[in-house]
Amino acid sequence: MQRIIYLLVISVITATVAFSYSEHEEILPIQPEAKQTKLFREIVTELASTHYATLEINNDLSEDYLNNYIDRLDSSKRFFMASDIKEFQQWQHKLDDLAKRGDLKPGFTMFNRLRDRVIDQLNRNITLL
Repeated sequence: MQRIIYLLVISVITATVAFSYSEHEEILPIQPEAKQTKLFREIVTELASTHYATLEINNDLSEDYLNNYIDRLDSSKRFFMASDIKEFQQWQHKLDDLAKRGDLKPGFTMFNRLRDRVIDQLNRNITLL
């Protein structure tokens, strides 16, 4: 019964997306904006220096942050491929340094990859329907 409900929900979502986008409409990747970079740098600085529970911005935090972000983006492990996760591991011990500089590119790269994988899956579902 749950499987039937799940398939019905997926069908409705797929149909909605199919009617929302024309086949020729390209969905562009999102990119960080300058104000986001500045704000991110400020937040990291505050967390490291003046917040009551100061955080040590280091490789351990970087590794935890990467794993948590991947899990939050694809908690069901349905969209990211092993090759994606392997690619994302390049940032395992670099996110702390990038955060101090306000570099948001890794997060946007992972989000855009997830969005691409979801769109690909929706297109396969549309084809099957």
